[in-house]
Amino acid sequence: HGWTFNGKTGECLSIPQVPTRAPKAQDRANAVAVPAQIVQGMVWIFPGGGLEKSLVAAPPPCVPEIDMDGYRVTGKLIRDFPI
Repeated sequence: HGWTFNGKTGECLSIPQVPTRAPKAQDRANAVAVPAQIVQGMVWIFPGGGLEKSLVAAPPPCVPEIDMDGYRVTGKLIRDFPI
């Protein structure tokens, strides 16, 4: 909810709910940055191997119907595919 991260390093830059005089809380909030891309409105992450391997990896699967005229997604969907 408003947390700000460096997209390359995963370093937590800001937590609005934590006073600036409490830097240790931000140190514990760092994340691991992983390559990601958006395909057909879905976010795909590549957690293994770094950017170089992700650039030569096979692309995520596509659902042809999503690109057809008249196709629409109703409601909010969450998809979790096994790795």
